Amino acid sequence: MQASERRFSRKHVIEAEGLHPIEASAARVFHGDADRWNPELLLISAVAECHMMTFLFLAKREGLEILDYRCRAEGTLALDADGVGGEFAGISLFPVVTFRAREEAGLHEETCLHDEATIIALHDEVGKYCFIARSVTAPITVEPAQRAVTLEN
Repeated sequence: MQASERRFSRKHVIEAEGLHPIEASAARVFHGDADRWNPELLLISAVAECHMMTFLFLAKREGLEILDYRCRAEGTLALDADGVGGEFAGISLFPVVTFRAREEAGLHEETCLHDEATIIALHDEVGKYCFIARSVTAPITVEPAQRAVTLEN
């Protein structure tokens, strides 16, 4: 690619009726602006958000009270030999779920362990329902962590 082919602005705005605009660009590695969203970040974010929304639905169905959900998401690109094209080699999600520990008949510790196991199982179940994850061909790995919090009534 000649230097003159690199000299154009990648800045643009993504708009949809009734929604806030998103300032976007190409990824920095593709001569874009690092302070704007890019297609790769948007895809990783879409996978993470779909996972979260599906997980929260499944947790509610199980009667779990989720107090906080945070997720770090990463993607790995595999570039073609010419460095112009490529694909995602993988997307990794690292959700941390804080939930309210249920105290049942003095079995707090056992209930907590049961709830943690349920949360881990729900992360695995998300893949069956998340439209975005089901549409992405790159492998998606989920490495969840969770912590129980007991709240005073």
